[in-house]
This record gives sequence, structure tokens and C-alpha cells, in this order.
Amino acid sequence: MKKTFTSTLIMLGLLVGLSAWYVLYEQQYRPKQKEVEDGDKKLISLSSDQITEIKIEKLKNPPVDGTSTPTTPSEYEVIEIKRTGKEWSIVAPVQTLGDSIAINSLVSAACDAKQERIVEDNAKDLTAYGLQNPVLKISLKKEANSPTQELWLGNNTPVAYSLYAKISGSTKVFKTSRSLNSSLDKDLFALRDKNVLALNRSEIVEVEIENPKENIVLTKDSSSTKDNWILSRENMPADSLEWNKTLMSLVDLKATKIASEKATQLADFGLSRPLAKVIFTLNDKKRQTLLVGKSKGALFAQREGLETIFEIDKTIEEKLSVPSVQYRDKHLAKFDRYSISKIKLETSKESWEVKKSEGDKWNFGDDQNSVIDNTQIDSLLTRLQDIQINKFSARPSNSATSNAFLKISLFEKNNNVDKEVVQVNLSKKVGNQIQGTRSGLTAAFEISKEDFDKLNISKQSLLKRDEKNSEANKLQKKS
Repeated sequence: MKKTFTSTLIMLGLLVGLSAWYVLYEQQYRPKQKEVEDGDKKLISLSSDQITEIKIEKLKNPPVDGTSTPTTPSEYEVIEIKRTGKEWSIVAPVQTLGDSIAINSLVSAACDAKQERIVEDNAKDLTAYGLQNPVLKISLKKEANSPTQELWLGNNTPVAYSLYAKISGSTKVFKTSRSLNSSLDKDLFALRDKNVLALNRSEIVEVEIENPKENIVLTKDSSSTKDNWILSRENMPADSLEWNKTLMSLVDLKATKIASEKATQLADFGLSRPLAKVIFTLNDKKRQTLLVGKSKGALFAQREGLETIFEIDKTIEEKLSVPSVQYRDKHLAKFDRYSISKIKLETSKESWEVKKSEGDKWNFGDDQNSVIDNTQIDSLLTRLQDIQINKFSARPSNSATSNAFLKISLFEKNNNVDKEVVQVNLSKKVGNQIQGTRSGLTAAFEISKEDFDKLNISKQSLLKRDEKNSEANKLQKKS
């Protein structure tokens, strides 16, 4: 018994010792040691968030792949970039905004670059490594007056997926991952901001599109808390989904390439007589104008006031050619069905009115004893929201409301008073279409006879099943 107890204590001691070793070594000492080792292997001692200036020098005429013969004379393409706050700007060879995502990725790759091993401690001849005239040189600075750390990349190694690298001012030559070259070898277009416009979507209050067929003006509805737009010339609500497809395509328009930094002959890009002109008005009354031209099957854009000509995706032409009628909101009625407090329906045969009481229950205004099936009311409101207008008419909205087959009015509570928010009048039948008008619309419209029948419901159809049977029995007795 005593021997067993002693063995247990020994095992327990070993377990405590192993646990202490695991905590101290594996979880604390070893990670720190690895961090120190990785730090020793880093080629650049700066962290990415410290960098404010970058210079990229790319050899224009690198040696033919597989050779180490240096090219003479060596010519370099130079890109200079500076950071202000969180934003990057390209300052040479052109002055323009930088693509912060692309530049941050490049800086991170440079600062995280590690050596695989030292190839030569004191290299006298750099030609064999392609470092006499490096294929790529990346210079990084913490501040304008701080010393520069410069990373050179040379030839690929004969074996393994590596390349030769060195730090300017050092005699050591390293092997590093070949993937570093693809992370750092970026041209001017890859690093520049490719947004054609400098717009914040939320600040736009009006957009005017001029194309060869028409002039379309859409204005943000200032009376609405939602993102609603109005076709200003027709004074009609716009279909938010359809319009936002075009608006976001324009706001997010990206250059596929730079056609010209300083174009002098706009006709070469179809911009002397633009295919389309788009004027954006912002909430501070400032404007940005986009010109879009077409030449030799390609599409070009220029922001008015800038010299740069961008080549853009050809699909934007389709967005700019959308007719205004396609932007019209074709919903028969738009409202918040959960806010509706009263409904009135009138036909040539009968009229009824229902009101919402506590607990969201519906009751007839003139018959408190009848029990309404709430699902029927919900179905009616849903149909009103879902039904689409088939066609808009040229006649004005007030031309035919007196002889309506069906009139539906919706109300919301406002200071304990029912205020009408929507009125739909459906009147003249033309073939299998029903003509109608709606409050807030300046033009009449047509819906299908099938949709009309979905709305033309009787008072009795709103009752619960037992109530319907009771009403039917009453009618049968009277007859």
C-alpha cells in the first residue's frame, strides 16, 4: 500500500514538472525565441506602420532569364510614393492618389521579407547574383530625414524556388523566397488609385445623365429618411433597385488602364463629342462631371477639370443608355404595411372600412360585432405592395378618378388622427388591362385584370370562417 502511494506521488511530481515545462518553455520561452530568430532573419528592420516614403526602382532592361550578364547601360523606371496620415500619394513620375490597399500590401511584403540563408558573407562580385544592376530596388524611409533602408532583388537561384537579395550598404548576399519578387514588382498602374471619380455615395443629391436620346435627372427625395429618388422631369418616384444599379456602377467606376496622362486631342478618345455626360451634384452644392467617349470600340472617361484620360469597361455604356422610363418605380403602392391604421375600400356595389385596434387586431368601423380574419387584411396589403404597373399612360393622373371601379385608401396614425398616405383608384377597362391612378403619381397607369381581381375583395371575404357562414345564413333567410 505504501509502495503504491509513493509511486503515485512520483507520477504526480512528474506530471507537475511536465506541465511547468510546457507552460514555461512551449508557451512562453519558445515563442519568444522564435520571434527573436525570425527578427534576426528579417531583411528590413522597420515595421510597415512606420514607413512614410517608398521608392521603387525597376530595371527596364533586365538580363535574359537564365543568364547573369548585366545589361548596359542600366535603365530604371522610378516610382516615388509618400504617406500622409493613412493615405498614400504617388509623387513621381506623376502626381496622383495611390491605391492604399495595393501599396500597404507592398510595404508589408517588404518589411516581412526574410532570408532563407546567407549565400556569401563578403561578396566581391555581385554579377553572378544579378545584383550588380538589381532587377528591383525598394527603398523605405521612416521619415524624410531618417536613413533609408534599401532592399535589392537579383536573379532567381538555379535550383529551388528562391532568388538572391541584399541590403544596400551590406556585403552579404542572401537567398529569399522567389514569391517576394511578385509581391514587390508592381508597375505604376497597379499602385495608383484607379477610381475615375472621387465621390462619396452618401453625399450625392442629384445626378443628371445626358445621352444622345434624352436628358435624365434624378434627385434624392429630401422628404424621405430612406434612400429614395425622384425622376425630376416626370416628377415620378424612381425604382431604388434599378437606379442604384446604375448609380453604384458610376460611383465605383474603375480605370482598366491609363489611356493618356495629358490628352491634347480629345477626338482620339471620342471625348470632343462625348457619348454621355454625367453631372453629380453633392449636398454642399459642389459638382463633379464625368465625360464618356467611344473610339475604335473602346470606352474612355475623363473627369472634367483633370487631364488624365482613363480607359474603362465597355459595359458602362449600357448603364448610360438606360431610358428614363426604366427607372420609374412600377410598384402599385409603396408604404409600411405595419404602420397602416385604417383601410377604406369602395366599389360600385359596396364600401367598407377597417381599423387597427390594440394587439394589431382589425375591426370594422361600422360593425364591431363581426370578427375579421387578420390574415386577409395582411394579404390585401401585401398584394398592394407586390403588384407591378404594366404600363404608364400619357394622360394625367386626375383625368379618371370619378368613375372608379375600385378605390382603396390607406391611412397611418399621426397625433391620434388617421392621415391618408396612399389612395389607389382603378377605373376604366381596356382589353385585359385596368387603368388607374395613384396619389403621388403624375401619370395614369395600367395593371392586369388578374391583379385587379386580387384587390377587389368583398367585406364578407374578410370575415373569419364562422362569421362567413353566419353571414351566408342571414342572406339565405332574407332571400
